Formats: sequence, structure tokens, C-alpha cells
Amino acid sequence: MLEARDLVDFASDAAFAIDRNGMIVAWNHRAQELLGHALDEVTGRRCSDVLQAVLSGGQPLCVPGCEAAQCFQRAEPFAARSIRARHKSGEWVSISISSIATSRQEQSATADSVFAIVFLRGVEETPGLQPPGQTLQIFTLGPFGLTAGGRGLAVEKWQRKQAVILLKYLITHLGRAIRKETLIEYLWPGVDESRGRARLKVAVYFLRRQLRSAGVSEDTLETAGKTYVLRHDKVWIDSQAFERLVTEGSMLQGRQ
Repeated sequence: MLEARDLVDFASDAAFAIDRNGMIVAWNHRAQELLGHALDEVTGRRCSDVLQAVLSGGQPLCVPGCEAAQCFQRAEPFAARSIRARHKSGEWVSISISSIATSRQEQSATADSVFAIVFLRGVEETPGLQPPGQTLQIFTLGPFGLTAGGRGLAVEKWQRKQAVILLKYLITHLGRAIRKETLIEYLWPGVDESRGRARLKVAVYFLRRQLRSAGVSEDTLETAGKTYVLRHDKVWIDSQAFERLVTEGSMLQGRQ
């Protein structure tokens, strides 16, 4: 069974892991390539002191009790795009951040339990920067959440809860065209056809409006004839990222 530290070592992206105090406990060679620090230079140091990251507007991101730390304490992931981190040389590096937060049970297992795994990418490596619109980031490992452009979408405050259920259904069938009749039957079992179509139209409109207001590309939720499809190339999902890392780690482990 691979541990969190192993996933950092085997990750193809720059990655590091932190404990409950925000101290770095794992740091891979890609992170060293990106920011210049070697493993022995960052181990035991607070991640905010190493990254010294700021938002695109210049506001500090890495501060005591930062938004990322608060998310990890709630066992929720954190993501941000188009930020800058301090390279060992003192120069600024434009990066994006995504993460996987461990569960509360795992966080409290031992004093040195991994709190979160953080992935870093230089902006020139980040998929989806050139096309218009922000990539929708979907978090399913733990509480359901959405972010776009480094900003969280307050899904829990959406007035139309059916729009959230619709999105979750499309996520579980990512990249597959789902017929409108199937969605209507799932969301409103037994409703007559005309009323179901009207309700679905309202739910889709509301969902698209929420995504559009966050800067998500219009074609992320695509209409194809009498079907809807959540496009695989327009979203990032934490569970898929986690599975990819486990697969890569297992392959590398098998070569040893």
C-alpha cells in the first residue's frame, strides 16, 4: 500500500506533503527543479516560508492561517491558478496549485500524519491556459467542492439544489452524452414529460450561469442533440488525479 509520501516521490508533477503544522515532510525532485530547493533544505520548514506565494494582484497567499491551511483542517482540498512563488534564487515563478487533503481520521492518526499533498505546475506546463475560460476543478475526495481560477464556488449556497445533483450525475458520467429523458427521470421520477423538460431547462440554465459567472468556458457543459455532456477535457477532478498518481507510483515501484 503506497503512503502519501510515496505518492509525492512518484508524482510526475512537482509535489510536496505537509503535516498538521504546515511543515514540509516530503518534497520531490520536480519541486526542486521548479523552485530550486533540495529536499534537505525544506524538510521541517513551514511551507509558507518556502513558497512565499502571492496572488496575481500581489496579495500574500502564504500567511499564517491562510485559506489553504483552513481548507486542509476541514479535510478539504485547495486550488489556485496564476499565482507566484519565490524561487530559491529570489526570482518569482508563476505557478498553479492543486491539492489532495487527507481525511480527518488520517490527519489525526499520528503526530506526523500527512495533512495534505500539494501539486505545483509552472504556468507554461498548465493545460488549458490558452483556451478562453477557466478550467473547472472538481473535488470529490471529501466534501464536494468546485473551484475555477483559484476561487471556490459556494455550491452549498446555490438556490437550485437540483442543479448540484445534475452536475454530480454528469461528473459520474464524465465525457458521456446523457439523454435528457434519463436526466429528467433521475432528477424528478414520475414527472410528466413537458414539466420535466421545463424543470431540466431551468436547472441547466442555472448551472451554466453559475459556471459562467466563475469564468468557466461556455462549452464545459455541452449540448449535443437531445443530450448533455460534461466535457472531460474541460475539467480536473481530484479523484482522477489521485488514481493517476497511484498508477504511476505502482508502475515505478514495480521497476525497482
